[in-house]
Amino acid sequence: MKRSTGILYLCAAILAQAVMPGPAIAKNGPKVVVSIKPIHSLVSGVMKGVGRPLLLIDGATSPHQFSLKPSQVRALHQAELIVWIGETLETALAKPIRSVEKKTMVWQLSGFKKLTVLDNTGHGHDHGHGQDLKDPHLWLDIGNAQVIAVEAARLLSSIDPKNGLTYNENATALVEKLAGLDRELKSRLATVADRPYLVYHNAFRYLEKRYDLNSQGSVVKSADHRPGARRIRQIRKRIVDSRAICLFSEPQFGSSKLATLSAGSKIRFAEIDPLGSSLKPGANTYSSLLRKLAGSFVTCLSK
Repeated sequence: MKRSTGILYLCAAILAQAVMPGPAIAKNGPKVVVSIKPIHSLVSGVMKGVGRPLLLIDGATSPHQFSLKPSQVRALHQAELIVWIGETLETALAKPIRSVEKKTMVWQLSGFKKLTVLDNTGHGHDHGHGQDLKDPHLWLDIGNAQVIAVEAARLLSSIDPKNGLTYNENATALVEKLAGLDRELKSRLATVADRPYLVYHNAFRYLEKRYDLNSQGSVVKSADHRPGARRIRQIRKRIVDSRAICLFSEPQFGSSKLATLSAGSKIRFAEIDPLGSSLKPGANTYSSLLRKLAGSFVTCLSK
């Protein structure tokens, strides 16, 4: 894949969307609601200098299991733009989003054709969402993050044309910043790319595919179920057979049974978080999240 060509294409797309300068930047931008922290960070970067989007799911709450507060339901109905992954990830959002007024613009990323969305079918290892055919963790591919920035600028410009130039300039800068981050992560992760590991919940396929990491599968077959005795025996065997070095857990899906998996092996445990639960929301959160993930992989796999 010629990533430099792709980046030039994205920047050209942004410039093509740019509008002539309008009035001074509004103190309060359009009302935008974003479901999860990584996507909120990207949209925040595009809206820099105009306004701030509202984040729905903060902290360590799982997107599969969270419930909306009354104030969040009101925010959805008042929003001009709602950005979410889709029902596969934010299950509780499906019904409220269907009830918003037609004038509200809803952008479901899992159905956006310009993004790379991986199929779960045909994957060599266990995936984490039962019978769902698509892997929703698409933000872990930096190429997707760049596309999201470009499209967010286009949608925001259509809602708020007087600030269109700002949105597009922000998106251009963000695409370039992400390109540098991509080069940085590729260099860091190349040092441990051949070393085998397992994850608790298979949420990292986009990261693994982009940087050619050596995943040996996941502990749980579904994000909604904990491993039983039979599954634990299967994973113990896989740890031995694959000579896995690390098993990565997540704050959203931690399990007391993980320690039982180490019987008869020297596997190490570390925590990785695809949502950035401990990070402060904002425009820099996405970069911090990816760097933290890469650091956790390198630290555990290189010991």
